[in-house]
Amino acid sequence: MAKFSLSDGERLFMEGYVVYLKSKFNVVSGDAYLTSERFVYCKKSALLFYFLLGPLFGHLVKGKNLVFEISLCDLKSIHEEKGKKFILTLQNGDEFAIAFGTRREKWVTAIKDAVKRVIPGVQVSEIGERIDFESR
Repeated sequence: MAKFSLSDGERLFMEGYVVYLKSKFNVVSGDAYLTSERFVYCKKSALLFYFLLGPLFGHLVKGKNLVFEISLCDLKSIHEEKGKKFILTLQNGDEFAIAFGTRREKWVTAIKDAVKRVIPGVQVSEIGERIDFESR
């Protein structure tokens, strides 16, 4: 499994514990990394997280096993569902459901700012809990 690392010239803007909601019954704990180029989700080792450290100390170990990454140029929209999860939609229609926890406003603002930096002239429209990114 691939490990997360920054590319040459890539900067890390934000990182933290988030949950990837792969399906209704498949929830993966891990860490997200927002860089100057992409949003990356890495899962924590299940053995280490659940059996050795448990939920109280599991947040001290960062997830490094890459599950998915999204180029910020490919991000079409972000919208909130049911007040807890955010759906990241790509230009090709793929969707990823993420629960950011208590730092959700910081994550959304950081993603929005990162997209503005990477795509000059991007049109950002916000309607309710939905943010759309449209290139001119």
